[in-house]
Amino acid sequence: METLEKRNDLVGRLLGICRKTSIFVRLIILSCTLLMIPSCLLIFLTFHVYTSDLFKTTLQLFKNNNLLIGSSISHVLKQNEQFLYEIYSDEELTGALIELYRLENNPEEDLSDKKEILRDQINSRLYHYYTDGDSLIRSIQIITEYDQFSPVSTYGNMAGSWIPDISAFRDSDIYQKTIRASGTPVWFDPPQFYNTFYHQTMFNTPLVDTFVLARSIPSYQVNSSLGIIVINLDMKSLLKNVDASTLTSDSNLLLMGSQPLWSFNVNIEGPTLASDDPVMEQVKGREEGDIEAVIRGEACELTFLRITGTDMYLINLAYRDRLFERPLMLRRFSFLVLAVSLIIAVFIAYIITVSIVSPLNRLKNTMQTASRGNLEVEYEDPAGDEVGILGQKYNEMIADLKSLIQETYVSELNERHLEMLKKEAELNAFQMQINPHFLYNTLDMIRWKAIAEEQGDGEVSHMIKQFSDLLRLGIKKNSVIVPFSEELSHVDAYLAIINLRYSEPIQLTVDLPFDPGGVTIAKLSLQPLVENSVIHGFDSTPAEISHKRIAISGFIEQNLIHILVEDNGIGMTQEQMEALNRELKDRVHTQGGIGVFNVNERLKLYFGDDCGLHYQSSPLGGTGIEMLLPRQSQEQEI
Repeated sequence: METLEKRNDLVGRLLGICRKTSIFVRLIILSCTLLMIPSCLLIFLTFHVYTSDLFKTTLQLFKNNNLLIGSSISHVLKQNEQFLYEIYSDEELTGALIELYRLENNPEEDLSDKKEILRDQINSRLYHYYTDGDSLIRSIQIITEYDQFSPVSTYGNMAGSWIPDISAFRDSDIYQKTIRASGTPVWFDPPQFYNTFYHQTMFNTPLVDTFVLARSIPSYQVNSSLGIIVINLDMKSLLKNVDASTLTSDSNLLLMGSQPLWSFNVNIEGPTLASDDPVMEQVKGREEGDIEAVIRGEACELTFLRITGTDMYLINLAYRDRLFERPLMLRRFSFLVLAVSLIIAVFIAYIITVSIVSPLNRLKNTMQTASRGNLEVEYEDPAGDEVGILGQKYNEMIADLKSLIQETYVSELNERHLEMLKKEAELNAFQMQINPHFLYNTLDMIRWKAIAEEQGDGEVSHMIKQFSDLLRLGIKKNSVIVPFSEELSHVDAYLAIINLRYSEPIQLTVDLPFDPGGVTIAKLSLQPLVENSVIHGFDSTPAEISHKRIAISGFIEQNLIHILVEDNGIGMTQEQMEALNRELKDRVHTQGGIGVFNVNERLKLYFGDDCGLHYQSSPLGGTGIEMLLPRQSQEQEI
């Protein structure tokens, strides 16, 4: 409750501040606010979504570049692994190595000549593979525990490389790791074997910028490894043919081994990476991914992919600021557009506000003049906007007010005349109550005269008595809501007179599931229905209907009492019945007698829309009218 009161108090203070500010200033502030808030939100949301999508797209582009170039490199490496397998599977070569291994392990005999023949055979086979192999191959060698073999033809032509310090090489990671791989190809990048391999044909000149592909030669015949096959592949020739056309100009793609090996984009200004950079610890051991890194104090995005079967990685680097250079430019441009739009909006808001406030002030001044009693002043505004229309309505109101004042004076003059008319109406109403008594007395004198003439109560005196009773029931002064039994008496009196016209009287049957004295009904509601049956059921045909019958029955259903008035007259068509029911439902009378329609209207007026009349076919053969009354009808004065 306390929080709600504080909130209401805050709203009240804000409203007070607003009301102290002119409408002009409020409209200006509102216009600028409505422009600024959506515009700023739109700019920031657009910038956020754009940069987020651009960032994801750029990272995906880097990854796709890595996959494309990595696949190209892996394809070349796989080809050379297949070439290495061909050498590994050469039965002549492996047979010579096995034989030489056995001779080296048999010190009892002097087999130097045979060993030399086997060495020449191995060197010759290597020379054959060297000349038939890919142009990327710089050297092919076999290193065993006892010797090393390089490409030498049968004519003494040398190619490839040799290892000056063979003992140190056997202790190196290249040799030991390859032996442990047990026949699986192993790749090594250049920094791992600097100054290890030297040209055979160029004295004291090492092989540089090469990859090393090595594979051990295990033999089950001697239950030992025969040595390793080493192929040197030219790194520049391998990588320069890789298609790097999809690289962006503001990124740097590196091939990293134990040290940076190659850059695929020669026109870049992007970041670079050293092998001892801490970010490399996050890369090593993973196959691919992306990292947010700080390199030399600047934030960078890094994506990487490991070359299959090697410890080398393709790494794509880009400065974050350079990635978002265009979005930032777009944001600055957006703010410029926003500033220009704000200036235009303020100008438009000023014009619109003046167009509203100025006529409102003139209308206010006109009203203040009228409030001081001068009703002759009018608001003049030729414009047809809302304020102009409001001014026109004000002029109409002033005209109506002057007319009302004039009418009030006239009304005061006519008030006494109206009072006199009211008294005259009361006298007329009293006179109408006196006239029926004179009529009853006159009919009574005529009846006694008829009795005297007929020397007793004859047919004429009986008819006069029946008519007098009917007239007395119809215009008797009491409530407009009467007991149902009184309406039945009215029907009996009516039929008593009507039956004097027929040779065969109309038979009336009453079958009600309730006490007629305990249910109320609108006065003169039942007799018009019986009269309707007499007129339209029996009198509208040339030939008199025999055994004429009218039945009044009923039943109670929920909160309604259903009264049925049926006859065995000529009835009506279905179309006629539907037309009459529509009139009763729509409460619009267009044809025929008005008695039934008036009864329906009075029932709905007294008891509600659920009550009323409805025509239907009668099992007696004629027409039936159903009357709906409330179950608990109480006598009331209307």
